[in-house]
Amino acid sequence: MNINDPLVEARYATWLNQSVAYISPQYLEIVGGRGTSKTTQIHAERFQGAVLEMPRSLQMFLCNTYENARTNLVPSLTTGWTEFRDWKKGIDFVVGEPPPSYFEKPWTEVENYKNLITHRNGATIVVGSAAQISGLAGNSYQYLGVDEAKYISKDVMDTIEPALRGYNKFPTSAYCYGHTFTTDYPSAGKGDEAWILERMKNTDTEMARLAFYCGYHYYQNEYQIAKALKFRDQTKVKRLVRKRARLYERWFIVRKKLSFFLYVSSFANIHALGIEPIEKLMTSLGVEGFKERVLSIRSGVEAGQRFYGGLEEKHFYRDGENEEYSTNLGLKGDPSCLVLKYLRRDQELDGGLDFGNMISLVVAQEQGEYLRCMKNIYKLGKNNTREMADHFIRFFKPHKNKVLNLYYDRSGNQYEKIGRDWASDVKKSIERDKNGATGWKVRLMNREQATITQSDEHLFMKKVFEENTEGLPKVLIDAVFCRELKSSLELAKIEVKKNAKGQKKIYKDKSSEKLPLSQLPMNSTNFSDAFKYLLYRKAWAKVAKGRGGLLGASYETL
Repeated sequence: MNINDPLVEARYATWLNQSVAYISPQYLEIVGGRGTSKTTQIHAERFQGAVLEMPRSLQMFLCNTYENARTNLVPSLTTGWTEFRDWKKGIDFVVGEPPPSYFEKPWTEVENYKNLITHRNGATIVVGSAAQISGLAGNSYQYLGVDEAKYISKDVMDTIEPALRGYNKFPTSAYCYGHTFTTDYPSAGKGDEAWILERMKNTDTEMARLAFYCGYHYYQNEYQIAKALKFRDQTKVKRLVRKRARLYERWFIVRKKLSFFLYVSSFANIHALGIEPIEKLMTSLGVEGFKERVLSIRSGVEAGQRFYGGLEEKHFYRDGENEEYSTNLGLKGDPSCLVLKYLRRDQELDGGLDFGNMISLVVAQEQGEYLRCMKNIYKLGKNNTREMADHFIRFFKPHKNKVLNLYYDRSGNQYEKIGRDWASDVKKSIERDKNGATGWKVRLMNREQATITQSDEHLFMKKVFEENTEGLPKVLIDAVFCRELKSSLELAKIEVKKNAKGQKKIYKDKSSEKLPLSQLPMNSTNFSDAFKYLLYRKAWAKVAKGRGGLLGASYETL
């Protein structure tokens, strides 16, 4: 096949994308590293095939929460369609709104389009949340896609999968009652769900190899048909069309009921990613994190390698989304703090803030013996204060007690020497916007605070997470709305170095903060610093120092 032929539409595709397209099994499971385009390529192509082959069908895209669907997964899916698959939003499909009048209607009657993706041939994709499955399992679906499967429990899957049923109107589609499950490697140590790994035993390697060859010859024949049409060779066209039917029948037979499971590393997409981001991920994630998130193999990370050694799965929760609010909001809405199930709107907020080329804010509330971290906000680049403040004001607009106690790097005040007090800029930006007073009052809590050494932070956090010291808060972190914070805490590594006197000192490895700007939110230690300022308050530091004398030693400062 000549890619310079005008009949050939040349697209970049990794060997993974090509293999999936040629094999095209009814049941596909992929455990892939970061950057393997699981949503924008694999899911986008598979959903497109299912939609085109099954007009007016009802399908499901199952996500762990509506928040993740709205902000991450659905945008990635539709980007795959518009940038790589030739579909146009508003013409070929619409998201979260009633379709144009010329769209066909699905076989199943639809009343509310807020959480639907509809196609012009009537095929409809229900975007479902694993946190609220009661209304999902009652429908009948002809195809199922699941992304980030490690965040969805086996119990949920056991409830949802039987809903692959309904009218057998598509006897010639191998997608009918099929599925595509994708995720990066599930870490049992972090509480991830590992049921997808059990699907590996269902793979029929020999049949998958046969499907690959059948798919290859089918697409080669499609090219020959296009070429014959170009030269108006009707005799050849008729012969190739008859051949197409035979090739598709053979391909369909081997695809139907075929299961195919694949482990794939980020190196599958190395030509697009480049080697530099991979090298930096090695530095920021460490060897064990690199194994799971890039190489897609089991890691054996030891607690002693983590800067936040006491951090465990019990410190995270995944049920913090107000599902009723999120369902009513739909896929196109801009959520407010009403989406936070555990937020107490009549109480003050606490915030931990880190400055720099990424400004990071962790918003929390003291709730009895717990400090609950419910939302993180970040903005990238220079002059990011106004953008961050606007985001905060917009999101927390329905909050009744508009007081924010802000804990931050004391160097934010030291910029006064060069004509800028960064902490006061944040305070002013939240208290006043372009329309005037916002109603918020920001209290700056860290003026004149002493420097927090990395050693003090390490030992203090160890006491907090171990939960054995009376007077220190128990920390709960929303794994969905604070996913950047979660990642930052988990990837932070400890370094032990000797000073000039030969004394060993504890540091946090902050080399990840030199990553490209776009990689900082999920791959750097920036958010862990915002978390540090939120927790390391005078009162709690005093409690920790009074129990065992572990804090207060003189170490190299941040």
